[in-house]
Amino acid sequence: MRIESILQALTTQFLQKKGVKSSSKPLNSTEDKVEISSEARDLQKNQKTNDLQKGGAKDIQPIREEKVKEVISKIDQDFYSSPKVISKIVDSLFKVFGI
Repeated sequence: MRIESILQALTTQFLQKKGVKSSSKPLNSTEDKVEISSEARDLQKNQKTNDLQKGGAKDIQPIREEKVKEVISKIDQDFYSSPKVISKIVDSLFKVFGI
């Protein structure tokens, strides 16, 4: 008899004496499972709603169609691939990251 099966049998007997129902899975099972209650899910939804009501939604700017068209046009013309623009982007990134 293997040690694992002995431990399983002893644990089952111990749990039965304590009135605890044991699962049918072996002790050395590597399967993990998380269950989230419906109450917890509701709380999460309510928290997200509250965050938006407290100001998250007002930070969202409306889409400006003219700007979108301008950017698409510049992409089509390879404006952002020019060495001058790439240099400005790199400089800005250096400033942001403190390099």
